[in-house]
Amino acid sequence: MSISSCNKKLAKQQQQQLLLQILLQHFAHAENCAHDKTEWPSTRQLANAMDISIYKARVLLLEMVNDDLVEVYQTGTRRPLKWSPCVAP
Repeated sequence: MSISSCNKKLAKQQQQQLLLQILLQHFAHAENCAHDKTEWPSTRQLANAMDISIYKARVLLLEMVNDDLVEVYQTGTRRPLKWSPCVAP
């Protein structure tokens, strides 16, 4: 594995850790948010908090779903995806 690929993998892991921290902070400060999935933060809200594109945020978050770190909820077609840590505080 080359140094640049190691650096990319590390950068991706750091971004995912930051996303998870943002989600945990959101749920720590939002009353009853964990029970009302429509109140979960959207991809855009998380992307804006990290100053990355919504497409990059979505890719990172979907990988985190595969790793059972976050849960995703879609309210319907053409609606934003909503996100929650798998272990909400």
